[in-house]
Amino acid sequence: MIEKLNEFIKKHPFCIVQISADWCAHCEPMEKLIGNIANQKNIPILKLEAGEEIRDIVNQYYVASLPTFLIFREGHLENRIVGTQSQDKIKHLLG
Repeated sequence: MIEKLNEFIKKHPFCIVQISADWCAHCEPMEKLIGNIANQKNIPILKLEAGEEIRDIVNQYYVASLPTFLIFREGHLENRIVGTQSQDKIKHLLG
């Protein structure tokens, strides 16, 4: 799975990697909010389901809470959105 992540980051100079779970109560509303803003700004999102398959990614990027949205620019982790955040803060972080 780490290879899929690395390919996505290389292909998209500015992108978001979403780590969430079906059982997470805050994940769906944040996914919709960030998804809408990302669509408006043409920012691609790679969605990953929390679990054993992505343990390496979770450990590499110190993901401790859900949802987590990792914001990459030019191949480097620029910022992250964790948990529930306001629309204004998300817009600010996504430029």
